[in-house]
Amino acid sequence: MSKREEKITQYKKYLQSIIPVEEKLLESLTKSLGPAIYRPSSEIVQCQEPKHIAKIRTSFLKMRLGLDKDDSILDEAIKQYCSKLPEPKYRVALYYLLVKHFKKEHLFI
Repeated sequence: MSKREEKITQYKKYLQSIIPVEEKLLESLTKSLGPAIYRPSSEIVQCQEPKHIAKIRTSFLKMRLGLDKDDSILDEAIKQYCSKLPEPKYRVALYYLLVKHFKKEHLFI
């Protein structure tokens, strides 16, 4: 099993306690994050840090997903799903939940 497959298995198990997991979406999303999933500093999201929330909003929700909603709406969604995730809060898991929330699965599968 490759390192990426191990990570996907880890994320799937982690997410299954919160939501049923679509494997193709999880695999594609994990792959899209590239080497970030192997660095603890980028694999884990610091939801209590405003700069991390802003980066997720700008880099992921606006740029990757193409959302043009008000920042307060996007920040609220990030905080809502951060609160549902147990520690450690994996970036892939948060992104997965946000993709589902905003119905942007088609961008990854």
